[in-house]
Amino acid sequence: VKYQSVFPPKYDLSKVKSPVSLFYSHNDWLSAEMDVFKLHQELGNAVGLYLITDSEFNHLDYIWSTNVHKHVHKRIYKILENY
Repeated sequence: VKYQSVFPPKYDLSKVKSPVSLFYSHNDWLSAEMDVFKLHQELGNAVGLYLITDSEFNHLDYIWSTNVHKHVHKRIYKILENY
């Protein structure tokens, strides 16, 4: 047990200086929306929070969906144009 606890120590996410955009969906069974919102608030340089509106889209769809280009990749390309 590295941390002498079942939980790792809290990391100060405000120290993250790289721009971060977060994507989430209502149907994601691995990333709870409440946790995504909390992460967004705690990050030092959150630049975007994007809801994927497809009600069927879930965590595995970031890799396997045939619609991932429409829902995620196009937005990522737009974000990258700013950098």
